[in-house]
Amino acid sequence: MSRLDRLLTLLETGSSPSIRKAAAQQIGEIQKLYPYDLQSLLDKVQVYLSSDSWDTRIAAGQAIEAIASNVPLWDPIERIKEKKEEELQKLKDGIPSSSTTSTSTTTTDINNNNNNNNNNNNNNNNNNNNNNKPILNEDEFDLQFKNFDIVKVLNYGAPLVASGGKEFDEEELDPNMDPKELLLKQKKKLKKQLGLDDLPIKLESMDSLVEDKDIVLNNSKSAIKAKKEKEEKEKKEDISMVLDTTGMSARERNKAKRKARNLVKEKENEKPTKRFKEVKSSNNNNNNNNNNNNNSTTEKTKQHITEQPQDSGKIVMESILDVDKAYNQDEWPFTSIFNDLVIDLFSPTWEIRHGSLVGLREICKKHGGGGGKTIDTPIDKMDYVNAKWLEDFSLRLLCVISLDRFADYTSDQIVAPVRETCTQTLGIVVKYMDNESVLKVIDILLHLQNNKLWEVRHGGMLGIKYVVAVRLDLIDIILPRILPTITDGLMDSDDDVRACASETFHPISRYLVEKHIDKLPEILTILWDILLELDDISVSTSSVLNLLSNFYSYPEVLPPLKSNNNSSNGNGNGNNGNESSSNSSTPPLLPHTQHSKLAHLVPRLYPFFRHNLYSVRLSSIKTLERLIVSTPQDSKTHWLLSILPDLMRYIFQNIILEEREDIVDLSLSTWESLVKIFKPNVIRGACRSYFSQWVTLLSTPPNTLFDKSLLLDASKIKQEQLLGGGGGGVVAPTAGRKIKRSLQQQQQQQQQQQQTIANLEYLNIRSKIIGSTAVGLIVRMWPIEDINEIQDMFYSMLTSISGLHRHLASLILAEAYSAESQPNQPPMFQLPPNTIQFLNQHLLEELENRTTVNYYMEATNIVSNKLVSDVRVLASSLLNVGVDFSGVELLNILSNPSIQLPYEQIMPYAVELVTNVYDFCVGYIRQLPQPQQQQQQQPSNTIELIIDQLEARKKTILVTIGFVEKIQTEYHTQVLSEMSTLLIVSNNIPPKVSAIVRSLMLAIRKDENPLYQLRAARSLSQFIEMSLTRTPCPNPKIISSMFTLLCDDHTETPLIPPTSTSTVSIKIEKESLLTTQLDSSNDQTALMVDSITIQNDDEIRLAILARKGSVMFFNSLCKRFSNRLFESLPTLLSTITNDTMMKLYQIHLQQQQQQQQNNQQQLQLQQQQQQNNQQQQKEQQIILFQNEELQKVIDEIQLIRVLLPVLNPCYHSMMIELIQVIFHFVKYPKHQVQMMASKCIARYCQILTLPSMRFLIRNLLPLLGDTRSLTNRMGAINTVSQIIRDMDMQILPYIVFFTIPILGCMSDQDPDQRRVATLCFAKLVKLMPLEKGVPDPEGLDQDLIQQKQEERKFLEQLLDGSKVENYPLPIRINTELRKYQQDGVNWLAFLNKYKLHGILCDDMGLGKTLQTICIIAGDDYHRRVNYQEKGTPDFAPLPSLVICPPSLVGHWFYEIKKFCSDSTMKPMTYMGNPSERQAQRSKFKDHNVLIMSYDIMRNDIDILSEMHFNYCILDEGHIIKNAKTKLTQAAKRLQSNHRLILSGTPIQNNVLELWSLFDFLMPGFLGTEKLFNELYSKPILASKDPKCSTKDQEAGVLAMEALHRQVLPFLLRRLKEDVLADLPPKIIQDRYCNLSPLQIRLYDYFSRTQFKETIKNEVEDENEDADEGGESKKKKGGNGGGATHIFQALQYLRKLCGHPSFVLNPEHPQYPSIMKEFKLQPNDILDIAHSPKLVSLKELLLECGIGLSNVQQQQHQQQSKAAIAAATANETINESTNQHRVLIFAQMKSMLDIVENELFKKHLPSVTYLRMDGSVETMKRHSIVNQFNSDPTIDVLLLTTHVGGLGLNLTGADTVIFLEHDWNPMKDLQAMDRAHRIGQKKVVNVYRLITSGTLEEKIMGLQKFKLNIANTVINHDNSSLQTMSTNELLNLFDYSDDQKSQQSKSTNLADYNNESSISDTGEVTNNSNASGGKLKNILDSLGELWDESQYTEEFNLNNFMNQLS
Repeated sequence: MSRLDRLLTLLETGSSPSIRKAAAQQIGEIQKLYPYDLQSLLDKVQVYLSSDSWDTRIAAGQAIEAIASNVPLWDPIERIKEKKEEELQKLKDGIPSSSTTSTSTTTTDINNNNNNNNNNNNNNNNNNNNNNKPILNEDEFDLQFKNFDIVKVLNYGAPLVASGGKEFDEEELDPNMDPKELLLKQKKKLKKQLGLDDLPIKLESMDSLVEDKDIVLNNSKSAIKAKKEKEEKEKKEDISMVLDTTGMSARERNKAKRKARNLVKEKENEKPTKRFKEVKSSNNNNNNNNNNNNNSTTEKTKQHITEQPQDSGKIVMESILDVDKAYNQDEWPFTSIFNDLVIDLFSPTWEIRHGSLVGLREICKKHGGGGGKTIDTPIDKMDYVNAKWLEDFSLRLLCVISLDRFADYTSDQIVAPVRETCTQTLGIVVKYMDNESVLKVIDILLHLQNNKLWEVRHGGMLGIKYVVAVRLDLIDIILPRILPTITDGLMDSDDDVRACASETFHPISRYLVEKHIDKLPEILTILWDILLELDDISVSTSSVLNLLSNFYSYPEVLPPLKSNNNSSNGNGNGNNGNESSSNSSTPPLLPHTQHSKLAHLVPRLYPFFRHNLYSVRLSSIKTLERLIVSTPQDSKTHWLLSILPDLMRYIFQNIILEEREDIVDLSLSTWESLVKIFKPNVIRGACRSYFSQWVTLLSTPPNTLFDKSLLLDASKIKQEQLLGGGGGGVVAPTAGRKIKRSLQQQQQQQQQQQQTIANLEYLNIRSKIIGSTAVGLIVRMWPIEDINEIQDMFYSMLTSISGLHRHLASLILAEAYSAESQPNQPPMFQLPPNTIQFLNQHLLEELENRTTVNYYMEATNIVSNKLVSDVRVLASSLLNVGVDFSGVELLNILSNPSIQLPYEQIMPYAVELVTNVYDFCVGYIRQLPQPQQQQQQQPSNTIELIIDQLEARKKTILVTIGFVEKIQTEYHTQVLSEMSTLLIVSNNIPPKVSAIVRSLMLAIRKDENPLYQLRAARSLSQFIEMSLTRTPCPNPKIISSMFTLLCDDHTETPLIPPTSTSTVSIKIEKESLLTTQLDSSNDQTALMVDSITIQNDDEIRLAILARKGSVMFFNSLCKRFSNRLFESLPTLLSTITNDTMMKLYQIHLQQQQQQQQNNQQQLQLQQQQQQNNQQQQKEQQIILFQNEELQKVIDEIQLIRVLLPVLNPCYHSMMIELIQVIFHFVKYPKHQVQMMASKCIARYCQILTLPSMRFLIRNLLPLLGDTRSLTNRMGAINTVSQIIRDMDMQILPYIVFFTIPILGCMSDQDPDQRRVATLCFAKLVKLMPLEKGVPDPEGLDQDLIQQKQEERKFLEQLLDGSKVENYPLPIRINTELRKYQQDGVNWLAFLNKYKLHGILCDDMGLGKTLQTICIIAGDDYHRRVNYQEKGTPDFAPLPSLVICPPSLVGHWFYEIKKFCSDSTMKPMTYMGNPSERQAQRSKFKDHNVLIMSYDIMRNDIDILSEMHFNYCILDEGHIIKNAKTKLTQAAKRLQSNHRLILSGTPIQNNVLELWSLFDFLMPGFLGTEKLFNELYSKPILASKDPKCSTKDQEAGVLAMEALHRQVLPFLLRRLKEDVLADLPPKIIQDRYCNLSPLQIRLYDYFSRTQFKETIKNEVEDENEDADEGGESKKKKGGNGGGATHIFQALQYLRKLCGHPSFVLNPEHPQYPSIMKEFKLQPNDILDIAHSPKLVSLKELLLECGIGLSNVQQQQHQQQSKAAIAAATANETINESTNQHRVLIFAQMKSMLDIVENELFKKHLPSVTYLRMDGSVETMKRHSIVNQFNSDPTIDVLLLTTHVGGLGLNLTGADTVIFLEHDWNPMKDLQAMDRAHRIGQKKVVNVYRLITSGTLEEKIMGLQKFKLNIANTVINHDNSSLQTMSTNELLNLFDYSDDQKSQQSKSTNLADYNNESSISDTGEVTNNSNASGGKLKNILDSLGELWDESQYTEEFNLNNFMNQLS
């Protein structure tokens, strides 16, 4: 699966529109990169336009749009000129012209147009040529306006509905089937489609749903057969018919040719996607020759050899398209897809119609002006042809509009997706049409309005809407035509047509008001009258209200009210802006804008204030707000007066009931505008009767429904009231499909909505606050002479025992004082003295505890009955224990049911009872003497039982009391806070302010509602402002207390423990930052901490709450004081510039300066370490001594961090000066200090970006490379990490400054430093592609701009491989590099330059060793030169380390010697026993390359880990794929500047192996192994499962994309077939061998044992292990003995397949019987006749001419001489050598022994051979390889796969034979590529000998699966840096068609199984219990609920117009 295929998959499987749109845009980018693949790309996307999924079709349309946007506009004239130049060039070159007459005449046309002054001869020639031009006739076009009749289309056209019903046809049934049986099957299928077949309960009426008449059935038995024959005949005749062009015009002939091409394409598509050519293996040579000879005839195809043939006797050669010439430039680029989509316009299936229209719409947006034009068209007819093409296309669209009948329902609205998309397309088409054609289109649309079908009228109105919106330039001509029709549409009997007509007015409303204001009265009358008949489910409700609001938004529609006098304030001309007036007089007022009429019209809006739809509610309040705002404030007789009371009630209800914040704000704004119009006495008169009701509504407790009796129900307004004074028209009863709901339903819906709102605590509190603001505005406006009316009410509320009343009264009065002063308002509302006195006294009493606590009734009301009951039970129990407690008065009171307990005494009585009284009574009982207990006849154990019962009842009361206390505390906090706020805003602050301050701080610290918390914070900041002049001033104490609250939250402000140490602390902080980096969201970590601490520790929860409140306080403080903050509050300034911080800053600065001096004086490493340790000890002592002062510094930095975002800009310069001080604490060796400084600096970068970045680039980034101090590096990387996390996209302009330093940190020696750096870089990688388009920040220093430009080059190279600079080798290499090898060296140099690490995973045999040697040698040279010039330790010479398999140690040594001179590279092999290796270590200094095996490295890792290398090369690096092995862990301990892995097969089993490789290269870059498994491995593997869901598939694709994006720059992969054009093909053939009788005998015996199922399960488990990354065995558990037992059994079968002698020995239990049965001698067992593999091997060798006798060899050479004569014409054929040389691979040495002893020596004695296996010494292996390659007389090389399969170059052989096969396919691939590599001149034939029907077939199946993994993860996408820049995805498992078919087959089998069936989850269920499951399946098949916003976004007129613009 290619990248394009994956993107196409996302079009279908993306779970969100954004994902699908992103995939579509990337498909468009592919077109930009590969412009000549246009047709292929369109064909692939076109398939998705026919999808059943709406999302998929829309996404496919977006892909078409993205593709079209990257295709240049079609200009045939330019193309004609190009062709003329090509023809002229051919004539110059002497090549005969192949141009056609039409082309030549067209090119002559250019001459005619360009040369108007030619001579007469030229003119005559031109005239003669013009006579040959094709004459364009109008009749060539199918549809034309002149002969188009829409009436005939409507009368005779077949309606287009949802479906044609073909999905229920049984086309594949037996033609001879009885009609009744066929009918039954069709009914069954139809029921199944409807989900009616699996219902658990039989419904009697169910059969009537599907009757026989519903299914059309031909009575003839041969109907189906005849139908098939007819279709086949049609297919055969289609092409011949379309090619019969007799009597056709030129246009018709061109269309016929295109149709023929499409039919051919369809026939090709019916075949497999790829065409294959099968060739007999015996004719290989002939086929190769033929291919070579026929290159000229196959220019457009390329040959590809497939490696996995299905037939053992054949190879597969694939013909693939060469896209270099696949782009047709002689016609409109979209001709082919356009023709296909136009045909689909009339499909009976609505999804296909819709998809075709979506595609056509997107094509025509940009390219509609090129349709119909070809290079065959005369130039002067180009525009004419395009106009006719547009005419034809528009008429086809009009046919679809008139015939489509499909409609969908969303909520209460009908949407016609086909018609709407069609009209959008028509709107785009008319954009290119001339004016006359546009008017003809409009005339046809207007004609549709006369049809009786609502669908036709609806489609016509939609067409008018879009055509008018697009062609507003013709509005003067169009409007008179359409205005009567769309006006009549407002009164249409169908609701949907009315809605569409309303929307049609929007784009022309401005023009109507300006030019045709006289038409508005009729329109407004209709709109107001429509409101009378609309209800909650009317479709047109929102549209009508939106239109009404739109009209009233224009001042001309509602001009100022004119009085009898000059009410226009001297402006006698009225509205001068009215363009329709020819003079200065104002036009007559509109009837419905007369203010007296509005009083009767506005009530029609009331029912829509609480409508279901948000858009309706918003439109209704907008309309009302516009009417009120447009009304002047000085009118004496106002239209609002008569409706003012009800209007205010409705608006107030909207404020407290509405849940959408924007509607609430608009309602409050409308309320304020309404109040401002009238004088106070008018407001009082309107509100007097309802004021108390509003207060009562606001007093509704939380989670309680509003009192319905206090709310107006708009549905109860009588129709006569709404009609009175209206427009005078009578509204007819609603016709059509509108359904009106009952009043009861509307009331239920309103109540349900109220419940939803009331149950949300936040909305309830917000409603109360905003409602109080509205009521407070009324209080402020109340006339001063009548103020006593409300003063008494509020005083009684303030003194009430209800906490709600106290809080609400304070809230309303505070809002009354807080309202903004307005002109001409009465005097400020003043609190009466008694109220002020009560407030002050109450605050003092409550806070100073002078009186007992008075519980609010809300605290006890909820549990009062239960509490009273529990108290009475406990009191009675105490009196009845047998002890006389009658003297306790409280018990007598509580136990007497006749005594009514006072409400206010319930809680005090309960508390007294469970404390003093209970303790007294129980204590008394316990102290009773024993005789008295006996006298009372109460045994001791009974007394204890009674006490336990009393204790249980006491605990119940205590729980209730605790609940009451909690509620009391909440109300207490809110009441005191709001009372204090009231005293502050009313300026009635008492002399003693402690009560006010404490109450507000209590709310800030403990109130859990952020709205109340914010009000308290604002009030406290206002109090501080009012207290500036107070003496003594409380402000310093308040600020200090709030500062303490801010820093008490230690999840945000770190706390320094007294025993912490720097080393441990830094490590903890690094782990914390690692966790932070794994989270993409900025606040997620804090939220996570919050959630954990809230659950675990109540104190921490309160600290977090207090911190949030204090942040609100400091924010309010900064906003209130603004630019006088520090001048007014010097305490705040002194807090952030504390002497402690400055003192520690100076101390730390001196310490660092001293440390730098010490570092410069240190000459030896040991002295440096000792001094560092001493210095560190000194720092530890100072730090531990100064912990208290350090905590002050942390707190001060936290305050700066909080203030910074809200400080006035005038203080920014001062804050910038502090950054240097804060920056020094980044280097402080305390992780808490570092953490706080890092967060503060990140906040600096967010707020003061430019100056902060300027400072940090110069000071912070250099610390990342400070190798002398880990503390400095760790502090710097932590700060960078915090900056990247907090700034996110804001960092883009500076990203280039951070990238390279972070890359250097990724090679840091400290693993934690590396881990943080890699996580930072992983975040930056995602942002890098966005950096290029971001301009430089304004004001950036010039030197930084230059630095940015230089470092941007790196980003360009990283993101665009084509910009990578060529790396010239500084030394001489004794060979010439191929181009791809030079590219590889460039990539390695790119990694080297920026200290990156990567995997070079070129295909086997492409020269990875050579490329690596080049970069090692080149970098070593540069280091030596730089060290000689600069002498810095950075360039000190270091050796490089090469680690490889043992057989390649000598190979590396000789390769380096071969390609490099001794003066350049000095390699050394490190091997031998421990003593030998110890002696070799002294020679390390004399060599710059050390070569060793993996085992040696593992054994000597303690020594090697102390060394530092320049390069660390892991050849065949996939050996470290398992992260848990000692070998891998040892490799990760090596220290080097650069790390490189070489592997042709980096992923061999699963994608988890990639993590282990990158954990060596860049630890932490891919996260932890567990995290990698969760993020990538599991989703990818889950997406492969055939049973996975669509979301799982998408998650797998997204995981692949994310993983590929992470590793993209660090992995290079090239394949041989891509880069080696001269490399012969490799042909793999499987030869199957049957078991010999002896093998069958042994195999059968084994099958009868218990091992058979064990082996079978083991093979299946191996497959599962490959799927799951080897986890299944771990999950299954088991001991080691079981695994060994299974392994032995597997080995037994493998040996038996090779030769029976491997298993048949005297110890075998069947040995005697088998020897007797087969009459064998002991030596006879070794005969090759018992092993068909060896017989086949002998035959293969003889076929290759190996092992023949002299006579046979001569005959063989004579037969083959003729075949190879052509290829070796210039060469001398060596008679003494064979044509073929063979490599024979086996897994076991014993197999090679039999081949050598039994086959070669006995049967083929003439064979010359060499052998290499594990017994050959490592150093001798390379000499054997050289001998084989250099001596052509050696026929065969025998090898084991383990020894000879890695790294060797054996190009002397051209034939590879595998006797045995490895479980790991990569090992076999590695082995066969020993011959198929650079230097091979012959075709390499690979033969795999497989024993059929045995374990080996299982092995081959497993190999195929694992190859699929490897070839999918890393493939052609990673072939170069250029392809890496396209953000390509890793390619993993594909959900193939084979798997789908297998799944469907298994499901079908389950359907017919009577005992069990397979559920959707894959579980096997019994049918007897499956009824519930089947019902669930029916429900599941319904899918998810439809997202209504999809239709809304797709068919939004504004969005449509924006896309066009």
